[in-house]
Amino acid sequence: MERGVFANTGSNGLALDAAGDLLLAAHDVGGISHLDLPGGALTRGTQTRNGMRFNSPNDLSLRGDGNIYFTDPDFQSPSGRIQGDTRVYRIAPPQAGQGPAISVVDDSIDQPNGITLSPDGNTLYVSGGSVLRSYSLDASGVPTPLRTFQQTLQAPDGMAMDCAGNVYAVENQARRVRVFSAEGVLLGTIGPQGFDNQGLTNVAFGGPLRTTLFISGFTEGDQGGLYSVELQVPGLPY
Repeated sequence: MERGVFANTGSNGLALDAAGDLLLAAHDVGGISHLDLPGGALTRGTQTRNGMRFNSPNDLSLRGDGNIYFTDPDFQSPSGRIQGDTRVYRIAPPQAGQGPAISVVDDSIDQPNGITLSPDGNTLYVSGGSVLRSYSLDASGVPTPLRTFQQTLQAPDGMAMDCAGNVYAVENQARRVRVFSAEGVLLGTIGPQGFDNQGLTNVAFGGPLRTTLFISGFTEGDQGGLYSVELQVPGLPY
């Protein structure tokens, strides 16, 4: 087993890019950082909007064509809502001779948190406040006005996607993970039993067949746990 430690990345959510390097939702610098793997250099994010850093980028998802989507609550912001509000953003793939084009996906979710994409990259899912929403994306990754479904969640946090297009949405305070179909139908619930009264923070698929769902938790004393559940369907990427 290979292990590595990267100190002081100032990050929360992570995503692997096409080169196998890490993109990091970095609350310390208020942008999307880049970490060369294995053991390479950390390039801290310098993205801005209206001349200011973002509040506290929390989670992100990367589409195959290079579109980056991220949530920007104020949980770890050094000075509150630097951007004036909490929003979901899109960073379009860079064009020759131009900097990153950043646009707003949704400005109506208070404290957006979890974010993930469907297997075909044509639907974006975002959780935050008390909702889980999905958005249709066009061929270039721009969200359309259509929201395909909305569900109510209790203190939503991270999310994951399986290869069948089902959404695994963490409910922090309820200590459970709820599973929804692509159409928003509730398929099942994991927890709250078995999580030792820990609040849940995020989920990710792994294991030899990618059928192991890993679930992270925490308590108010900053003591965390890592749990796993074996499923019959593999997760993305697959």
